Amino acid sequence: MIKLVFLLRSNVSEPANSFRERILLELSPRILGCKPMRYKINLTSADPPRISITPYRRDRIALISIWEPAASTDPAARWSGIIGEAWDGPCAGYRVEESQPVAYKRSWPAGSQTPGLGLLTLFRSRPGISQDDFIRMWHQGHTPLGMRIHPLWNYVRNVVTDSILPDSPVLGGIVEEHCRCSADLLNPVRFFGGPIDMVPNMLRIGLDIRKWMDFGSIENYLVTEHWIKD
Repeated sequence: MIKLVFLLRSNVSEPANSFRERILLELSPRILGCKPMRYKINLTSADPPRISITPYRRDRIALISIWEPAASTDPAARWSGIIGEAWDGPCAGYRVEESQPVAYKRSWPAGSQTPGLGLLTLFRSRPGISQDDFIRMWHQGHTPLGMRIHPLWNYVRNVVTDSILPDSPVLGGIVEEHCRCSADLLNPVRFFGGPIDMVPNMLRIGLDIRKWMDFGSIENYLVTEHWIKD
């Protein structure tokens, strides 16, 4: 199976509710009408907290994830054309390799919002390290550390293999982390392992990601998830 992702953007001057409606009520039915095999959306549905340990971006973004059979005839070109025609704002597209170290068991129907809240993170690899070292330190080092510290309900790693739309910014990874309830993500004490371990765990996470991630490239977004077709 092939997974393609598209990042659609709008600036902070557009109200979050307006952006949400444009994605879910206007764009999404057009995508669904083109019959993707599987299809979900992560998007900024509301403004993030003004005071937060996690440096959330305040501009608007939607991550459109589409899966197609491996035997499909050039699905990247097909979906790039469909998304490009349907969206009139900034858009980037990538082919990714997905892995899922933590997975929820979905019991809610397609078309409804996933319970809880998500953290969408975009980043590049640290300059000077190889792709193999980037993947090893991310998957074998950081992932087990994050799973010990954070109360993750669902954790999706997307390794970017190539861009499929012109002028797409260079990215190394796109991570979807989801917590079962909003407090697990927004309360730093809960997100970083409790009142005693919070500060040491924050230091562990920060020191670890500096080894393999370009710190200046990180973009964090508070998002809701919507399975449209599965």
